[in-house]
Amino acid sequence: MTPTRTIGLAGLLASTVLTAPALAPTRAWAQDAAPSAPAPQDPEAVSTVEDIVVRGRFVPDVKRETSAVANILTEEDIKRSGDSEIGEALARVTGLSIVGDGYVYVRGLGDRYSSIILDGSTLPSPEPLKRVVPLDLFPTSLVSNAQIQKTYSAQYPGEFGGGLIALSTRAIPNERFVSFGASISAETESTGKEGLYWDAGGKLSNIGIADNSLNLPNFIKIDPSLKSFANNPTMLQAAGRSLRNIWSIDGDKNLPDFGFNLSGAEIIDLSNGMRLGGFVAVDYDYQVRNREGVRNSFEVNGGVNDQISPEACDSAGGLSNAVGCGFQRTEQEYALNALGAFGIEFNENHELKLTTLLLRKTRQQALIERGLFSADPGLIRSFQRLNWIEQQMNSNQLSGRHVFMLPMALDRLQVDWRAAYSTASRDTPYRREYSYRLEPDNVFRMTPGSDSNRTFFSALEDENTEFGLDFTLNGLIADREITLKAGGLHQERERDFASRRYSFQPAAGVIISPELRSFVPEIIFSPDNIGGNAGYTLRDITDPSDFFDATMEINAAYVSAEVEVIKDLRVTAGVRYEDSEQQVNSFIPLGETGAGDPINANLAQDFWLPTATATWEFADNMQLRFGYSKTINRPDLRELSNALFLDDDSNTLERGNPNLKIAEIQNYDLRWEWYFGQRQSATIGLFYKAFDNPIERTYQPIGEGFGRSFQNAQEATLKGVEAEIDYTLPMDVWAPNLTWFQNNEVFVVANVTWSDSEVKDAAYTRALQGQSEWLGNLQLGFENTTARRRATLLVNYQGERISDAGIITGTTRLPDVIETPPIMLDLVASQTFTVGGRDYDVGAKVENILGEEYERSQSFANGGKGVVEGYKLGTTFSLSLSTSF
Repeated sequence: MTPTRTIGLAGLLASTVLTAPALAPTRAWAQDAAPSAPAPQDPEAVSTVEDIVVRGRFVPDVKRETSAVANILTEEDIKRSGDSEIGEALARVTGLSIVGDGYVYVRGLGDRYSSIILDGSTLPSPEPLKRVVPLDLFPTSLVSNAQIQKTYSAQYPGEFGGGLIALSTRAIPNERFVSFGASISAETESTGKEGLYWDAGGKLSNIGIADNSLNLPNFIKIDPSLKSFANNPTMLQAAGRSLRNIWSIDGDKNLPDFGFNLSGAEIIDLSNGMRLGGFVAVDYDYQVRNREGVRNSFEVNGGVNDQISPEACDSAGGLSNAVGCGFQRTEQEYALNALGAFGIEFNENHELKLTTLLLRKTRQQALIERGLFSADPGLIRSFQRLNWIEQQMNSNQLSGRHVFMLPMALDRLQVDWRAAYSTASRDTPYRREYSYRLEPDNVFRMTPGSDSNRTFFSALEDENTEFGLDFTLNGLIADREITLKAGGLHQERERDFASRRYSFQPAAGVIISPELRSFVPEIIFSPDNIGGNAGYTLRDITDPSDFFDATMEINAAYVSAEVEVIKDLRVTAGVRYEDSEQQVNSFIPLGETGAGDPINANLAQDFWLPTATATWEFADNMQLRFGYSKTINRPDLRELSNALFLDDDSNTLERGNPNLKIAEIQNYDLRWEWYFGQRQSATIGLFYKAFDNPIERTYQPIGEGFGRSFQNAQEATLKGVEAEIDYTLPMDVWAPNLTWFQNNEVFVVANVTWSDSEVKDAAYTRALQGQSEWLGNLQLGFENTTARRRATLLVNYQGERISDAGIITGTTRLPDVIETPPIMLDLVASQTFTVGGRDYDVGAKVENILGEEYERSQSFANGGKGVVEGYKLGTTFSLSLSTSF
């Protein structure tokens, strides 16, 4: 890729999904166990989780046999919670919280300390402001299970802080099938309410696909900088008139949310013992959300900088048009996801698998902010934005598994290899912003300054190529189980970002009349008012820092061994070597010394990363684990760039820091586990982490206001306790003579995490950015497998955390921005009916029953508190229907 990529990609990239199947998943050693060994309850879930070794013993819980401190999220767990996205389902796991659109926080740490791999390969992120893939892109219908590992293992990437989430795509089922499901839902703050809309253009825009009208006009593509047009008024006029004259935001009723999913599989057994399989799944969802609330920014001492709240209108001197202060945003989201796979199983020891995963999401946003802005002191200003955001991720992987039986004590050699190529893109064509102000004669007019209107075209592309090879050799020596592993990884990543900004500004010597400024933008910027000496001229206002390109290369190798040292004591130890180089090229922004000069960030470093875990089964149903590891946390490529980004959700500017360093982490874990029945367990764990040079997101001055950046603190520590219980009880033990209680059972899944963190810098001590002190989840429900009914009450609690850490400016440290997540109370129920010989699953769900609000705030030295952002979250009611053929 090149950094000069043409700006203005409007349509999503044309993609073809290879719809052919997944091979049978990698088998656990349960196949080699003695015939008397009882099978796990969920064999498919077990088979797709690596590192599970089952040798004829009773395994009441999958996570018991893992070689690390881990949690396993199976299909059964997902059914209990009724979640449609894997991010929602993971929020129920001990120590995990999901922030925003599916970003994982493990043990209260920020998303930067989480890693996500899909079928063993890393994924690029389609988000320019995040380092990981948002999990709301993954519908649960496309994921077979997830392993959440909280202690580090040498076969995984060295970037490990809070935990790693290994997602597995669906494997070939045991039979052919076609499955279909549909859902509809309503949210109390959005569905049927008045929303904000604008005309994106094109017949398919209503399903999230824009036409060519959102492309950068061909005339401007001749010279996007407009420099060659400077001395040619006719060309400059044509460039201005070539832009779409669509600006206004209208109101309309919001539709209900809806979605559907379709999946199917085909299996062919050949006479020579070979097995072919095909699997395809498609998932489509539409959702619309209103957000109404307040947004403010404050000075260091608590003085108001921008006030976007109803109170702002009260200061307008009684002008009748001073109404509607605050912010309102409507976002329509269209998600289309597909998974295709093709597999060949030559025999039980050799198989190949080709998978293609396509995740596409389009968001159409309309935003109005009205209140007091520092740019226009004392005047009510109305700021409006139209935004179209297209995101896509495409992951392709060819992998193989080969098992060889050897004439030696370590008699089983497994070779796993994979070659993966994935891309991610994010395009924001025709983002438009403009402002009006309420002038003393009680008339709203477009602001006369250079910031009165802006049109943006931007595109981000991320490519990731990865090759991995793993060897696993195991068997018995002196009647002790031994597993040896070794492998390597080569990864190359490229990321390009480019943005182009334009503004209509008065021609030289022209003063735009107040009468013209009082009209809607379509009249103000009509073709008759563009060019010549009586109107507006199109200007390129692109900042040099609006472009960057970056590369990263990682070469890694590891060795590890899992040994049964003595009876009931297993030790897993290994070391990983990683050599990486990150190169980011950006520019100094306008307004700063050396504007336009290049800034090059180069981070080249290698690490030895040791890890060890010991598991002592001191009783038939209890075990104790201890783990130690050293890991790292690299700056993201975008975090090393000086380019300026807009966070569309919080309307906050964000800029990287080319001086960031790689953070190093020492990890310690101790966990007691008690397995007292099938899928019944209790655990209590302690953890401690020590950070050198931790990277944190900061709140600091950017340009004329405040925004976000990143910096290294000197050091930090995190310590905590987490506990979990999973318990199921048949209801007939309470009333054995009541028919309704027969075959019913109640279950409780509860977990809580307490953590305490401390960041030490030269001038202050505080908690880690993004870390919550308390996390808690509760699932309380009942199930009747005979009547095929289920109901679950779910509670999710996340304590307040630092969203953005305040930095020292001058002699004062800016106040931290504190995020207060809502308490989520949900209710899920399902029932299976048989009609005409076919089963139909009917589900119902109520989310956010409490109708909680979201808030970010700052506290000041004078004891005052200011709300940076706050809005109400509605309650969602959903119905779903699914069946299989």
